[in-house]
Amino acid sequence: MRDDTFTVHPNPPCSSSLTLNDLLCELSGKLCYVHSPSPYDVSIWLAQDRDNIIIWTQRCRVNLPIQRLLRVYACAIAEGTVFLSVDFRHLFKCNLHDGSLEIVVSMPYDLLYDNGEGIRVVLSSRLFSHYMVPYVESLLRIGPSCMLSN
Repeated sequence: MRDDTFTVHPNPPCSSSLTLNDLLCELSGKLCYVHSPSPYDVSIWLAQDRDNIIIWTQRCRVNLPIQRLLRVYACAIAEGTVFLSVDFRHLFKCNLHDGSLEIVVSMPYDLLYDNGEGIRVVLSSRLFSHYMVPYVESLLRIGPSCMLSN
């Protein structure tokens, strides 16, 4: 971005175009392509820059324990480990080394909500979505800015 240089990256070898079930995102500073060719299959591809040539490598392939209806979103949590959010309702922890999955939470069934009047409810019968965003803890204080005097 500093020198206004941009590059067109080739598509991963698994697909000639991005489909509605696929997603581009960032994992640990690398361009990531989450490819879901069927309701149960997901493969995670990472782009690597080698001598100014983009090379795609498949990091892992997983079989989901539930059927995907919309899409799978990936978010890095540690080196070699990502969260996979399936249809914004189910969250899995995926090991990129062996493709193993661990369920974190099934949000339609496992979460209780407080309706604001002290009554807890389960929203499994209502349509809703949860969103997952990367979060990095910061040492900077969030609050009113301090005035500096000369």
